[in-house]
Amino acid sequence: MSPLIRLSAAALVSLAFAATAGATVIDFNGKAAGYYASANNTVLNNIKFSSSSGNLLYMGTGYTGGDTSPYAYNGTDYLMSYNSFTLSAATASPFSVQSLDMKAWNTYGPIASATLVGTYANGGTISNTINLNQTGNNILTGGNDFNTYLLSGYTNLTSLTIQQSNDNNWLAVDNITINAATVPEPGTLAVFGPGLAGLAAMRRRKQR
Repeated sequence: MSPLIRLSAAALVSLAFAATAGATVIDFNGKAAGYYASANNTVLNNIKFSSSSGNLLYMGTGYTGGDTSPYAYNGTDYLMSYNSFTLSAATASPFSVQSLDMKAWNTYGPIASATLVGTYANGGTISNTINLNQTGNNILTGGNDFNTYLLSGYTNLTSLTIQQSNDNNWLAVDNITINAATVPEPGTLAVFGPGLAGLAAMRRRKQR
């Protein structure tokens, strides 16, 4: 492999690593103190969790019981909201959300969907509605009632609001994967650009 090709490959690897470096999973473990506790206006990993209604809790297994109970279960603490709640940047830095786990908290009031509205640092917004698994928690006995939902485009956010479709039940949320939104350094782009240009030129010479 020529030095130029090695340089381009190294630049690609560096950019791929930069896109995933710093990812953090907010799992709420230990926050419910074994039972449940208020989560409104708390800050975890520089993300503030808040609800205008105040109905935002950390829920623990001491309350939810085991895997065959009607309550959402995954063996750990999680967050739950009665109507809607918001994640917002607790610092000046925007954030990104890659994935999260969700499930209706109990089987008595089904939640068909949850709408996720993100506000970008430039003032724009992104909105998507996710259809939730309707299988009863007492039927899901594999040790984890939640489903993981992968998100796309929820980057460089100042806030993310999650609104459930049924205000008569709690929405359980866990394992929110976030990372700080970063912009590649100009120097990195400068190295990467000439590398690709040189590689393209080499390909043209070989084809003649």
